[in-house]
Amino acid sequence: MSNQVIEIVSVAQEISWNSWAVQYFFFIGLSLGGVLLAAPAYVARRAAWLPWARLGVLVALTTGLVAPVALLSDLHQPARFYQFYLNFTPSSWMSWGAFLLPAYVATLLLFALQALYRDPNGKQPATRAIALAAGVLAAAIALYTGSEMGVLGSRVLWQSGWLVPVFLASGLAGAVGLGLVIHGLQPGADAAIRPRLLRLQAASLALSGLLLLAWAGAGQLQLSASGEALLRLAFEFRPLEIGLLLFGAGLLLPLLLTLVDHPLTNVTTGLLALFGAWMVRWSVFIGGQGLPKNGAGFYGYDLPMSTDGLLGILGSIGLWLAILMVIQLLLPRSGQPAAS
Repeated sequence: MSNQVIEIVSVAQEISWNSWAVQYFFFIGLSLGGVLLAAPAYVARRAAWLPWARLGVLVALTTGLVAPVALLSDLHQPARFYQFYLNFTPSSWMSWGAFLLPAYVATLLLFALQALYRDPNGKQPATRAIALAAGVLAAAIALYTGSEMGVLGSRVLWQSGWLVPVFLASGLAGAVGLGLVIHGLQPGADAAIRPRLLRLQAASLALSGLLLLAWAGAGQLQLSASGEALLRLAFEFRPLEIGLLLFGAGLLLPLLLTLVDHPLTNVTTGLLALFGAWMVRWSVFIGGQGLPKNGAGFYGYDLPMSTDGLLGILGSIGLWLAILMVIQLLLPRSGQPAAS
């Protein structure tokens, strides 16, 4: 009887959605969080909420303008974009996104124009209508972005009802964090806004952490295949990095720092919350593609220095900063988002 040797070879597959896709989901998540921060004040006509609502409008607009640029860059050939209009496919979420995203950005521009320039006190009926439209379109964008990932049958991690609430909660945490950074770096900003922002920051960070733990718990109890994939990602794919960066620096540390109300600490808290929102997307997106479709082991990914990697990440952040500075320069003195 001859001995037989069976060799199992795991063929690694390249990452198809790279850092540009992560940047799109990061910036669109911040924009949706900004709408959540801003729209309720104008829809409910609560004058006391307007100081941080104006800050939310600024966050929603600036990040909402960067997100489509990252999405077009992810297409590698931006001219492909017009194909969505020439060949509309009702069964494709990407086809719907080609219409939803421009409508969302256009509504953000109207919202910012109305809230920051024409009606800083939020009393006009048009402001309420535009804020409501922005909220509805933000919900549609959240559904589109979550469904765009969920339809990929080969990625078990992404086929989950947990994905949209996790992205929304972490996006809100990042948006409030960005608001804290902008507010903290503005000279003469109203200090009375900070306690409210810190409470929102603590609540959104805690919610993000609880949702991630519940998602993983569902996997541990074998109630969710995507939860099981999340656990495998956490324990087998660079667990120390993900644990320390996501939960340590990105969620727990800024959550603790919200207890300290100091301008410098607030900026640090906001930056760490932004990092946490980014790490959620990086881990789910890049790590999710690292989970093998078949075979053993993970598909490795090393962040390149090119425009498809680190340069692209830094470039999108630089674009956001440039847009913020231009809009800040154009804002009337009475419409500064951090003013009461």
